Amino acid sequence: MYRRILVPLDGSSLAEKVLPYVRLLASSLALPVGLLRVFGGVSVQMTDPDHGHYLGAIEDSFREDAMDYLESVKNSLTDLHSPVSCAVY
Repeated sequence: MYRRILVPLDGSSLAEKVLPYVRLLASSLALPVGLLRVFGGVSVQMTDPDHGHYLGAIEDSFREDAMDYLESVKNSLTDLHSPVSCAVY
């Protein structure tokens, strides 16, 4: 019936309130869990406005922060006997 549980997270405590239910479902149904965080692109206004410098570096930093966050959530799910993966887009 179900093959995976996808958990979109935005870093807020409100979004994390779903985690107890994820634990329950993943444990009961032996389903893998996918943690997902999506962030909007970095605007040129956040960089050097004349040249657009550092745009890639800022995006990489945001992506790295998002992955660090998901990894910390993944570490809180170590009691699951199902695989947990992380993805940032």
